[in-house]
Amino acid sequence: MKKDTEKVIIKETIRREFGRYDNEESNELILTFLVIDKIISSLIEQNIQPSVAIHYFDQWSNLYISSNYELEFSDDSREVTCNFIVNSKSEPDKYLMLSIGYLSNISVGRSIMDPLINKIADMNQVEPDELNEIEENYLNIVDELGSSLDIFLIIGMYLNEQFTECRIAIDNEYLESEENQLLFLIVVISINIDLINGNGGDALEDLELFKESNLDIDQFLDFKSGVYWTVGLYLEERSKGIKSVLTDKSFPEAEKFWFLYSMSLTRYLEENLNKRHHYLKLAEKYIGSGIYNVLLLAERYNDLGFWKDALHLIHVTEREQVKNQLLDIPKAKALIVAEKYPEAIELLKKAMADIDEENVDLMTYMADCLIASGNSQEGIALLERVLEIEPDYNDALLILGLHNFVEVKNYRKALRYLLAAEKQGELLPEVYDILADIYEDLGLMKKSQEYRNKAISNLPVSDQK
Repeated sequence: MKKDTEKVIIKETIRREFGRYDNEESNELILTFLVIDKIISSLIEQNIQPSVAIHYFDQWSNLYISSNYELEFSDDSREVTCNFIVNSKSEPDKYLMLSIGYLSNISVGRSIMDPLINKIADMNQVEPDELNEIEENYLNIVDELGSSLDIFLIIGMYLNEQFTECRIAIDNEYLESEENQLLFLIVVISINIDLINGNGGDALEDLELFKESNLDIDQFLDFKSGVYWTVGLYLEERSKGIKSVLTDKSFPEAEKFWFLYSMSLTRYLEENLNKRHHYLKLAEKYIGSGIYNVLLLAERYNDLGFWKDALHLIHVTEREQVKNQLLDIPKAKALIVAEKYPEAIELLKKAMADIDEENVDLMTYMADCLIASGNSQEGIALLERVLEIEPDYNDALLILGLHNFVEVKNYRKALRYLLAAEKQGELLPEVYDILADIYEDLGLMKKSQEYRNKAISNLPVSDQK
């Protein structure tokens, strides 16, 4: 947690004569921005840091969100006095900040406000004989300016855990903005507040909006999982934990399963295997009658090394439901983790016969199992066949790279496979370390240090020093 910056009260007065298209309301909105902008711009020049640090906002909006202010307008709406309390809000809960972290690397402070003010200034210079639509456009721009300020206020209330006031503001304000990212952020906040307050049915209605957007199904599920685990981890730090979600009758059982499953995925619990296991066991209570959730849970158990739980879940499912050949794959993976290679090989042979003998996923599982059981030559030949079918198949590249490094000691060949795997996406820190070792052995110290740094930057935050 960042220490609170010292609080300072600033008083500033600004007067502005009405522009050609102004009325009292529009002039007060413009004065509001101008006086706050004057104060915040001065704070930035003095290098005053905001107490609420959100990396995808610029400093202007961070200072705005982290502060409080009061406005006093003159009777003629031409003058405003602002009492601005700098950094009156402390750093918010980390999970609340993460929960609105879907707009990474987007600056939404002055980048929104400046164009609006510039358009207003330009329109005030228009000649009297211009069409009436200019006045309409002018007032629309002023409304857009006011809407942006309202959205920033809502974000501030949310981060300050003023959920009731925030919910009222969202419901009462007619938010209209040309900045889709800002409106997206408000919908995210709305969903989070409903989940936190135990109104899961309302949250699902907002989530449905995203199904109709341009997100594909995988993107939507990633988005929903991000919402669920950030809200879940926030609630776990509160006295009632996630009980408010699990006892919410408006929240369907299927969504409770996905909520708990999502919480086991978060990288913020990378080392807390017991916590991940806890969420998976809770998810079993809401698994339903379909096979899809069983496959998801068994896969997750296997990934985390809980092969006994995976096998138990599969055996219970096979006992209570009709046997399904899809279960052979997670069962085989559990047997591989348990080092029961002959049984796993038999299951994989059956699965390949039933599904597809040249399914690259099954072929890679089989190859991994063969190598682990001592049949390296047969396993390597199978992996090479996988790469003939799909040259960029990441898992096959990784296994071949690691095998050549650890067993064969052919560093150049290992390097070729591992670099090809890196092109497909980020690698585990341990693999970056191996690449660093290979480059060091080859005498390429600059490249070795580059990959050592990659290994460190991909460690869990708690392990970075």
